[in-house]
Amino acid sequence: MDRTKINQWIMEGWLYRASHLLYMELEDAPFIEGKSTLKNSLDTYQRMMQFLEQGAKDEQRNEVLNFLKLKMLQVSDTIYRQRRKQSSSEQYYTTLRIIESQGMPEAFYIQGLESEPQDLSSEERFAYDNRLSTLFEYLWVSEKLSQEMADILAGMSEYARQMMVASLTLGLLYQWDIQKVRFIIQELTRPEISIRYQVRLFFALILASYIHPKRSMLYAKELKPLLAAANEVHSFEKLFSAQVDAFLLSSDTERVTQIVEKNLPEIIRANQKNNNLGATLFELDSEDTGPIDPELKALEERVKELGKLEEEGADTLYVAFRNFKRLPFFNSIASWFTPFDPQHSAVKELYESNEVIQKLMPYFSQKLCDSDLFSAILSLPNRIQPLNLQDPNLAAMLDQMKEPVIEVKQDNLQLETRRYVQDFYRFVNLFSGQSLGSSIFDKLPIRSFPLLTFGNSTVMYNRQTVLFYMSRGRYQAAIPLLQKIVQENPADATSLGRLGYILYKEGNYQEAISCLEKSDLVEDLSQHLRIILAHSYRKMGFYDKALAIYNQYRKEPSMLLAMAATHIVSGSYEEAIPLLHEYIYRSSTPQRAYRSLAWSYFMVGDYTKSEEYHDKIEKPNANDFLNKLYLYIAQDDLVKAFQASLKLVEVSEIETISKGIENDLPKLNKPEITKDILTLLLDSALFAKQLKEEEKKESETNKEN
Repeated sequence: MDRTKINQWIMEGWLYRASHLLYMELEDAPFIEGKSTLKNSLDTYQRMMQFLEQGAKDEQRNEVLNFLKLKMLQVSDTIYRQRRKQSSSEQYYTTLRIIESQGMPEAFYIQGLESEPQDLSSEERFAYDNRLSTLFEYLWVSEKLSQEMADILAGMSEYARQMMVASLTLGLLYQWDIQKVRFIIQELTRPEISIRYQVRLFFALILASYIHPKRSMLYAKELKPLLAAANEVHSFEKLFSAQVDAFLLSSDTERVTQIVEKNLPEIIRANQKNNNLGATLFELDSEDTGPIDPELKALEERVKELGKLEEEGADTLYVAFRNFKRLPFFNSIASWFTPFDPQHSAVKELYESNEVIQKLMPYFSQKLCDSDLFSAILSLPNRIQPLNLQDPNLAAMLDQMKEPVIEVKQDNLQLETRRYVQDFYRFVNLFSGQSLGSSIFDKLPIRSFPLLTFGNSTVMYNRQTVLFYMSRGRYQAAIPLLQKIVQENPADATSLGRLGYILYKEGNYQEAISCLEKSDLVEDLSQHLRIILAHSYRKMGFYDKALAIYNQYRKEPSMLLAMAATHIVSGSYEEAIPLLHEYIYRSSTPQRAYRSLAWSYFMVGDYTKSEEYHDKIEKPNANDFLNKLYLYIAQDDLVKAFQASLKLVEVSEIETISKGIENDLPKLNKPEITKDILTLLLDSALFAKQLKEEEKKESETNKEN
């Protein structure tokens, strides 16, 4: 079934086109109600069109069209659901088939869930948790939320409702249901609900709007008053701000995971060498630690980097807990979204028998999301070495974690939002039975949600997102959002400047110039951005414009280098040389000018000066050896030229060298430097290198024998 095309045509008002495809699908579908719904909708549409053709005015035309679209979309959804149920291996449709085959009435799924979970005995709690998991799966795959079920859910404990809202959220990702959306909004109007529940409810609205942007707007007239009422009770602006922060941090989890994976093995190895690694790392400057170990000093920097990431709210624990999501507990989809409770039947016995975990829980609850808390306890029996409470290092750590050092914060919006988004991130990435992509964490922060209005703060959140991406060097993610901001407000000098900067960093110099020039018309560019504009001019060959800007800031020695570089790329080496000497005189880092001076003197034919500055380069690279090769050929000193060739083939691949020569030869304008002589010298150097390697190999073989 081409559901995408059908729904697109319906949304765009091409109802007859869509109806033709729907009728074709209905020929094979045992969906009598759908056929009658579709026929009635088209009859209504035809009558309306007849009146319009006769010149009648219909002020309700748009409302009728919306009504017809909704009816036809319902038919499309039902057909698609039936088709997928027959063929799909996704867990959603597998669960749907199982539940339908059981044929249980709706009342079956709510039995035994009337009580508050904390009031139950161990046996009762076991049955309660299993019932809750069963109801979770039933609601997840339900096509509609009946009013009776909505009323029953509203009367359950908040613990149960937190789980069920997660179930409704997942269900909405597969199929739109206005009843589920109504229930979620109505729950947000309850003033007594916790921050944790508010986060889950608002998260559901965000995701439903993201997955069904056009569909949700068809219900705008009905939903906007409901949303306004909920916003009066719980500020959408605060909830949205926290969600943006959490989604941005989650979108960075892959990068953070790579950093952790790179550094963690080394930290663990050091920990195995030293039982008191923490003290060794963080007391390196104290008199008691003795001489500083360079390895530990380097390791301290890595630990500090991870600590900084954690302070920023990065999900540094994803890598530590992802393998524990293979535990049997997480075979149930409900377990990924169960609010952590130490009395939950899956962890109660382990929790109560482990004094260390009990002492650490106030600390863990501020660091770990719900699914990781379950993982931490459920993985205890699998540990090779159980935590030893008598360990003096552990005892000291536990003493440090006692109140008031660890303050158990309640109703922390940022913390609760981050924890729930992390739970969802783990589910999306690690649960194999679903088809959702982790790309939603990249796309959500830059989406518009017209139903969820937040006053005039949308621009602020967009800028917040841009700054986050820029701080992480994720320029490709920032570009489309900045382009959207600038399109909506062409006079936004700040955003134009940021876009110009990013485009420069990405190598798009022409577009960078355009943005920076527009920004400068609205508001004078900062010195930093003006210099970026000059760099862009230089890259595009507008040398006079670049020099005019550099010259404004020539009091700074670095600008002398930039001016010299501009003259060099334009071929004005005589102009570059005095600027480089002025830089040497004024700068505390004169060595930065030696390479450019060596090249400039070579190009003007002063080979003695060129060699003098080549010899001053402290750490010559492949380009330096190639430039010296040119110099010695020009001096007709083939012995030195061969030595430079030997150095060159030692530090660089011949393919790279060849590309460099192809780029340089047209610029040199020195007839004595030919491709033939360069090829001869490099071939000789390669032959000498090969002989040296063979001699070394033969010598090693003789030693072994």
